[in-house]
Amino acid sequence: MNCIIYENNSNIVKHFIVDCIRKEDDYIGLNCKIYGLKKDLWSIKWTEDILNPIHDSNGKQIGWDKTVDQVSESQEKTEIRKTSNLEYRTALRFRDELAQLDYDQIDNYINNNVVSFEEAKDYLKKLSKVVLGIIKIMDRG
Repeated sequence: MNCIIYENNSNIVKHFIVDCIRKEDDYIGLNCKIYGLKKDLWSIKWTEDILNPIHDSNGKQIGWDKTVDQVSESQEKTEIRKTSNLEYRTALRFRDELAQLDYDQIDNYINNNVVSFEEAKDYLKKLSKVVLGIIKIMDRG
């Protein structure tokens, strides 16, 4: 789910966040991170739409190709509820790192680094916590 952030009473999109996750007043996605959003100044709209940046002749981004009114709104929101900051940060970091790997790289890591029963138990505990964090991130509420 994507989200747009715009000034209250405005039709101009200020931020477009791809695969956005909300935790309290933080909005984090693949392309942008906004921390401590002041809700009295800004509004949020959740969408499945994709916006494209508009650049000036120097390559500097000056806006988006849609206005707030042109973006279709989704009733679905992606929010993390009752998740500790550590779980949240760990799951986001793991998501970003995992996205860079292929199956063979994961197999090689486990084969080279998890060789004893105790190491396997430790790895499984860590992996379970990360999976739980990801599940909480993916829980749409």
